[in-house]
Amino acid sequence: MISIKKTYITAILSMAVIFCGLLLVNCVTPRHIEELKTELNELKQQNQNTQDMVTRMDTII
Repeated sequence: MISIKKTYITAILSMAVIFCGLLLVNCVTPRHIEELKTELNELKQQNQNTQDMVTRMDTII
């Protein structure tokens, strides 16, 4: 009976440690936010460049 109880306690503690680890890994820091903003701005610029090229191609055709 004691070994079953210890097994349950060990399983519960293991799951709690894994859960806490997953929560801490997914934390967003201000540095991550700034990197995402930079990437978003680059994508917007690329999108604008592509739209400009398509517009120029349409005027040529």
